[in-house]
Amino acid sequence: MLSCPVCSKQFENPQKLGGHVSSHNRSSAYKKGRRKNPININHECKFCGVRFDKGFLLGSHVPYCAKNPNYEENKRKFKYDFTGKHHSEKTKEILRQKGGYRKGSGRGKQGWYHGYWCDSSWELAWVIFHIDHGIDFERNLSGFSYVHDGRTYNYYPDFKIGEQYYEIKGYLTDKDKSKFKAFPHELEVLTYTKMKTFLEYVKNKYGNDFISLYEGR
Repeated sequence: MLSCPVCSKQFENPQKLGGHVSSHNRSSAYKKGRRKNPININHECKFCGVRFDKGFLLGSHVPYCAKNPNYEENKRKFKYDFTGKHHSEKTKEILRQKGGYRKGSGRGKQGWYHGYWCDSSWELAWVIFHIDHGIDFERNLSGFSYVHDGRTYNYYPDFKIGEQYYEIKGYLTDKDKSKFKAFPHELEVLTYTKMKTFLEYVKNKYGNDFISLYEGR
């Protein structure tokens, strides 16, 4: 069961929890300060610290937060499937303006592997290789601004090991070149030439259909 951080009401479904949390912010009692424990308007995850500007987004994120002690149980109860789903043009424009890493934003074969969300089979291969070789890494959640064609965007590299950032790219665009050039830290861009080692390792050990290693498949 999932608890509302304002009134402790119990929910089984994360979407219902998110809608309920949002209702607190819309209520006149909340606006007048009558609630004893109003939720942070920025909706910060108490497990990983990621902030959301909507309560329903936080409610959907919390059960699937890799640092949530109930992560495995929640993952079995609720499963998101992004296959075949696409953003509307309005949503794409909002994402372009706000930027930020969002689970399911990639176009490749997506899923969970050992607590890490992968947006493509290449990301999965990279994650498997590092886990198998005992190399500590983390999914990067920090954004960095850059300018392309007179507009400001946020760029979120894929992964991080220490102070080194990694970006997995199948092909490069002019926009990619702009954000890589403006990036203020050490960044390694992994195109096919560099990814070949990871892909060959995974295919040799787990077979060409290694995406079947995604949890829940």
